[in-house]
Amino acid sequence: MKYFYADAANRPAGPVELDELRRLYSAGQIRIDTYVIEETGATWRPLSAFIIPELPPIPPPPLPRRGSPPPERRSKLAGGLLGIFLGWLGVHNFYLGYYGRGVAQVLLSLGCCFVLAPLVSIWGLIEGILILTGSISTDGNGDPLRD
Repeated sequence: MKYFYADAANRPAGPVELDELRRLYSAGQIRIDTYVIEETGATWRPLSAFIIPELPPIPPPPLPRRGSPPPERRSKLAGGLLGIFLGWLGVHNFYLGYYGRGVAQVLLSLGCCFVLAPLVSIWGLIEGILILTGSISTDGNGDPLRD
């Protein structure tokens, strides 16, 4: 028997054999609540409605080990000083995880043969001061900066 299933965009995908349905479930590409219909069926039902005992449950992700240190937070002082002294290269934005802004500053400085480098230096200086004063207080992941 062949089955159709709803993909991530809720469009019908398939037809697939039962073995392929099992493989998709085991790989985590479909879930137990993914809607499935038999090729000759009339209604879509969640995969859990099908009696398929061979489908093993997907194991949960491993828990973090007890006592493992939290990820290191980025320094406000380092980000501010990088912005003040190397702001025209966007180094402070790369350090803080704002990669889009960093790339923009590098391209504006180097891509225009250093013509716009003074303007980008002012931009970096302002951002460096904002970082040091705490107006910019999080990194690109939303984690707070450490003092």
